[in-house]
Amino acid sequence: MTFLERTDPSQVEELRKTRRSRGAVQTASAVAEFDYWDRAILDFGVRWHPYGGGHPGRIFIEFGIDEGEYFRRLLRLVNPPDARFELTETDRAKIRSVCEARLRHRVGESPTPADVAS
Repeated sequence: MTFLERTDPSQVEELRKTRRSRGAVQTASAVAEFDYWDRAILDFGVRWHPYGGGHPGRIFIEFGIDEGEYFRRLLRLVNPPDARFELTETDRAKIRSVCEARLRHRVGESPTPADVAS
Protein backbone atom coordinates (compact mmCIF):
# COMPACT_ATOMS: atom_id res chain seq x y z
CA MET A 1 0.00 0.00 0.00
CA THR A 2 1.48 3.36 -1.01
CA PHE A 3 1.54 6.48 1.09
CA LEU A 4 -1.25 8.03 -1.00
CA GLU A 5 -3.40 4.92 -0.58
CA ARG A 6 -3.10 5.28 3.22
CA THR A 7 -4.07 8.97 3.03
CA ASP A 8 -7.56 10.36 3.51
CA PRO A 9 -9.11 10.37 0.00
CA SER A 10 -10.22 13.98 0.40
CA GLN A 11 -6.56 15.02 0.70
CA VAL A 12 -5.08 12.92 -2.10
CA GLU A 13 -5.76 15.31 -5.01
CA GLU A 14 -4.43 18.28 -3.03
CA LEU A 15 -1.31 16.29 -2.15
CA ARG A 16 -0.77 15.39 -5.80
CA LYS A 17 -1.07 19.07 -6.77
CA THR A 18 1.43 19.96 -4.05
CA ARG A 19 3.83 17.28 -5.28
CA ARG A 20 3.58 18.58 -8.85
CA SER A 21 4.29 22.13 -7.73
CA ARG A 22 7.22 21.28 -5.43
CA GLY A 23 9.11 24.36 -4.37
CA ALA A 24 6.26 26.76 -5.11
CA VAL A 25 5.33 27.52 -1.53
CA GLN A 26 3.11 30.57 -1.64
CA THR A 27 0.45 30.11 1.04
CA ALA A 28 0.25 28.88 4.60
CA SER A 29 -1.66 25.81 3.45
CA ALA A 30 1.10 24.98 0.98
CA VAL A 31 3.63 25.21 3.82
CA ALA A 32 1.52 22.76 5.83
CA GLU A 33 1.44 20.37 2.87
CA PHE A 34 5.22 20.49 2.57
CA ASP A 35 5.46 19.64 6.26
CA TYR A 36 3.17 16.72 5.48
CA TRP A 37 5.56 15.47 2.79
CA ASP A 38 8.55 15.98 5.10
CA ARG A 39 6.81 13.79 7.67
CA ALA A 40 6.03 11.17 5.01
CA ILE A 41 9.65 11.11 3.82
CA LEU A 42 10.90 10.76 7.37
CA ASP A 43 8.40 8.00 8.19
CA PHE A 44 9.49 6.07 5.10
CA GLY A 45 13.15 6.60 6.07
CA VAL A 46 12.57 5.32 9.60
CA ARG A 47 10.70 2.28 8.29
CA TRP A 48 13.22 1.39 5.56
CA HIS A 49 16.65 2.39 6.94
CA PRO A 50 17.26 -1.07 8.47
CA TYR A 51 16.94 -2.50 4.93
CA GLY A 52 19.23 -0.04 3.16
CA GLY A 53 16.72 2.76 2.62
CA GLY A 54 14.18 1.27 0.23
CA HIS A 55 14.14 0.33 -3.44
CA PRO A 56 14.46 3.25 -5.92
CA GLY A 57 11.23 2.20 -7.63
CA ARG A 58 9.35 2.19 -4.34
CA ILE A 59 10.69 5.64 -3.51
CA PHE A 60 9.47 6.93 -6.87
CA ILE A 61 6.04 5.33 -6.42
CA GLU A 62 5.65 6.79 -2.92
CA PHE A 63 6.94 10.31 -3.56
CA GLY A 64 7.30 10.90 -7.30
CA ILE A 65 10.99 11.82 -6.96
CA ASP A 66 14.18 9.94 -7.75
CA GLU A 67 16.23 8.31 -5.03
CA GLY A 68 18.93 11.01 -5.08
CA GLU A 69 16.40 13.75 -4.34
CA TYR A 70 14.71 11.58 -1.72
CA PHE A 71 17.96 10.87 0.16
CA ARG A 72 19.07 14.52 -0.02
CA ARG A 73 15.72 15.58 1.49
CA LEU A 74 15.84 12.87 4.15
CA LEU A 75 19.39 13.85 5.06
CA ARG A 76 18.30 17.47 5.54
CA LEU A 77 15.40 16.33 7.74
CA VAL A 78 17.62 14.38 10.14
CA ASN A 79 20.34 17.04 10.35
CA PRO A 80 20.10 20.30 12.29
CA PRO A 81 18.77 22.93 11.77
CA ASP A 82 16.04 21.06 9.85
CA ALA A 83 15.81 18.25 12.41
CA ARG A 84 12.27 19.20 13.41
CA PHE A 85 11.05 15.69 14.13
CA GLU A 86 11.67 13.62 17.22
CA LEU A 87 14.22 10.87 16.63
CA THR A 88 16.80 9.33 18.89
CA GLU A 89 20.36 10.27 18.09
CA THR A 90 21.00 6.59 17.31
CA ASP A 91 18.24 6.55 14.69
CA ARG A 92 19.47 9.87 13.25
CA ALA A 93 22.96 8.42 12.89
CA LYS A 94 21.69 5.22 11.24
CA ILE A 95 19.47 7.10 8.79
CA ARG A 96 22.27 9.59 8.05
CA SER A 97 24.61 6.67 7.32
CA VAL A 98 22.12 5.08 4.90
CA CYS A 99 21.56 8.42 3.12
CA GLU A 100 25.27 9.08 2.74
CA ALA A 101 25.92 5.55 1.47
CA ARG A 102 23.09 5.72 -1.07
CA LEU A 103 24.20 9.14 -2.31
CA ARG A 104 27.83 7.92 -2.63
CA HIS A 105 26.59 4.88 -4.53
CA ARG A 106 24.97 7.03 -7.21
CA VAL A 107 27.42 7.72 -10.02
CA GLY A 108 29.14 11.08 -9.61
CA GLU A 109 27.06 12.12 -6.63
CA SER A 110 27.94 12.60 -3.00
CA PRO A 111 26.36 14.53 -0.15
CA THR A 112 27.23 18.21 -0.12
CA PRO A 113 28.66 19.81 3.04
CA ALA A 114 25.25 21.47 3.58
CA ASP A 115 23.54 18.05 3.47
CA VAL A 116 25.78 16.46 6.11
CA ALA A 117 26.38 19.45 8.39
CA SER A 118 25.51 18.56 11.97
